Amino acid sequence: MPGGGDLSCVAEAGAVSARRPRDDLPQQATPESLFEVVAEHGDGRITLRFTSGALAGRCVTAFTDAQCVQPYEPRLTPREKAEDLLVSLLDSEQRLAWREKKRFRLSTPYGVLELGALHNMAFWPKGPHWDPDRPGQVHLCVVPSGRIDRLPEADIWTNLLLVVRAEPERFFGVANWRAPRSNFWYLPPIPGLKLRSGSVGA
Repeated sequence: MPGGGDLSCVAEAGAVSARRPRDDLPQQATPESLFEVVAEHGDGRITLRFTSGALAGRCVTAFTDAQCVQPYEPRLTPREKAEDLLVSLLDSEQRLAWREKKRFRLSTPYGVLELGALHNMAFWPKGPHWDPDRPGQVHLCVVPSGRIDRLPEADIWTNLLLVVRAEPERFFGVANWRAPRSNFWYLPPIPGLKLRSGSVGA
């Protein structure tokens, strides 16, 4: 439908601005071009499409005066939201490691686990729950259930991080494992790891 009126400011990739129509021009006309209103939003914004002039065919969004003075906050993508959530759960050392290497380590009751390599997490078992005669490092494979290909990678690490913190026995109890120099994966339990639940690797 035809449109016009008081357009306070306009946001568009080409940094286009719209001016108040002059009193001696028709309601739908501006000195630059003609436009039509294609959508009116509940928060007061209006989407316009230019119908003539150099901008013909392009759409812009007109904001109210109050919206124009608000700081611009770009909408985050799902990947960016997932990244922000994961980083918010890490301490300063882990954040630095994640930003530099996309990996970080955390202490567990059973040793130190490194998150960041999907299907191949390094684990350094230690403490009273580990058989000292066993190797000092193994690699683990644990993934969340469901279609992980639909998840941003940071969401996968957030999921595993929360499980390790809250239920380490559950995490290590389902982990496939391999020796560092082997490409062959074994099903759980992890040999030599004594879980608090009472299960012990053979």
